[in-house]
Amino acid sequence: MDPTPDVNITMTMCCLSSVQLNGDTGTRVTVIDASLRGLFEVTFGGLMELTSSKRK
Repeated sequence: MDPTPDVNITMTMCCLSSVQLNGDTGTRVTVIDASLRGLFEVTFGGLMELTSSKRK
């Protein structure tokens, strides 16, 4: 039986945000499809304006 061919997927991503986690346990990075960056920047900006008590 011949092995199946390798599958390679290339995506263009951009970093929307990065946050250093408490206790020096790492970094949380949020990436999105680069073609949708404009849409997500507006949405992300609105969410970040919410106070922590309003977030669910």
